[in-house]
Amino acid sequence: MAHLGGFLATCLLGRLRDLTASPVHGLMLCAVFLVAGGALVLRLPAREVNR
Repeated sequence: MAHLGGFLATCLLGRLRDLTASPVHGLMLCAVFLVAGGALVLRLPAREVNR
């Protein structure tokens, strides 16, 4: 999964940079994904984490 994410992230960042001529939008999208992933991790029940 990590290799797939790394590949897709670079493709997506490059595509957004080509479309907008600025790396800001791609980096903002990465930040949104990171925050969403953190929120999903925080929603895990304690019994699943401390297994």
